[in-house]
Amino acid sequence: MMAARISRILAINLVFLALPGALRAQFADLVVVNANVRTLDAKFNVAEALAVTKGRFSYVGTNAATRKLVGPRTNLVDAEGKSIIPGINDSHVHLTNVGLRFFVVDLRNSSSAAESLEKIRFVARYLPKGDWITGSGWTSANAPELSDLDAATPDHPLFIYGRDALTAIANSNAMRLAGIAGKPGIVERADLAQIRKFLPKSPTKLKIIEAALNYAAAYGVTSIQDVSSDDLTDDLRELQKEGKLTARVYDCVGIDKPLPQISRDPDLMIRTGCLKHVSEGDPEEVGELFPKLAAADRAGVQVLIHAIGPRANDVVLTIFEKITEANGKRDRRLRVEHAQGFPEKDLARFARIPAIASMQPALFANGREDYAAIFRKLTASGVRLAFGSDAAMIPIDPFEGVKDAIGSDPKRFLSEDEALRAYTLGSAYAEFQEKDKGTIEVGKLADFVIIRSASGVESTYVGGRLVYRRNTW
Repeated sequence: MMAARISRILAINLVFLALPGALRAQFADLVVVNANVRTLDAKFNVAEALAVTKGRFSYVGTNAATRKLVGPRTNLVDAEGKSIIPGINDSHVHLTNVGLRFFVVDLRNSSSAAESLEKIRFVARYLPKGDWITGSGWTSANAPELSDLDAATPDHPLFIYGRDALTAIANSNAMRLAGIAGKPGIVERADLAQIRKFLPKSPTKLKIIEAALNYAAAYGVTSIQDVSSDDLTDDLRELQKEGKLTARVYDCVGIDKPLPQISRDPDLMIRTGCLKHVSEGDPEEVGELFPKLAAADRAGVQVLIHAIGPRANDVVLTIFEKITEANGKRDRRLRVEHAQGFPEKDLARFARIPAIASMQPALFANGREDYAAIFRKLTASGVRLAFGSDAAMIPIDPFEGVKDAIGSDPKRFLSEDEALRAYTLGSAYAEFQEKDKGTIEVGKLADFVIIRSASGVESTYVGGRLVYRRNTW
């Protein structure tokens, strides 16, 4: 497979170089000029323009040379001086949880009745009339006045659970539809059970995933590594048939599922071949998990284990050491998901295994320079970094993660370019795709993002196809 991939990339370059300019021009499907193209290649080169042919970058260089590739069928885009970066590859996403955020009202973090009411109004503003507004998380401290609740939802029945499933708040429409006499407000026991009979079925998984993908595209995310331990492959393929798949997805399964088919073909939008598990830090897990994880590794499946805290990281690194000892050396790319809170003495263990540190700067660093310094220590020790968000735990926004991963002292912190590379090339490496994406270079998949400001996405392209543009979605 590797030889075939190299041959394909060489063929693209040889064909491009061999043809005269006039003939080459007809092969340019997309040309972007007047840009600040941050390639994030090995030398962090910057170019003025790029061209895309058959879904891959066919030229990266000057405006003058790139304009020669413009033909009658070429889509010419003027970036007007904006920056272009490789497509973001989020290495740690819970895809269905992200999508579900758009189908429920979550009041758990609402600190006041006014904040809760605004969240409810936002959903009511876009939800079709007559559809149920559901959710959870109301408390006596953040519950709106019942009169305000009815005023905010005149066209929708509303039913929102409290901190548990024993109580809920319901508006007048919900009470009326359920045939319950009395005033709207807090419901429990028989009334709660009665209203639940009228609640709609959950949105289909396809709608949930589609919403999550649209959200990701707005933040420049062109590749998603789904680590939810479920199996979304069939649903993703259905979305692809419908033309609604806006990102490449590496879909992992849990340890309780059958071993997945191993798919490393970079031209596939949906790939499989990873197994995800969570360590709670119990030393007994080493003996319990090792046999099954070692068997998965022998089958060529990539193993990812969640670890937060020193005990969990020790357990995971111990399992990985046993796997490499038992199954021998090969390019297996074992991954510690989060890799949060390990002692510095374990840096050498990460490098020796070697294990990839799949980390989420915005989730754990969150402005803390003392934590952000670990990223430089890892890279200095030879450990590969792959950045992600852990959405829906926090927003998927990669630019917040970059801000939380960098600092002014290059000896202690990553630079902005290095942090971006961990979100692009680093994450591509973590899924065996660094030869085909993660930087803007000739022969690689044309996944890229045009940035309108330091943290705002103007447009997102996957394989040279526009999947998001600000204000014209």
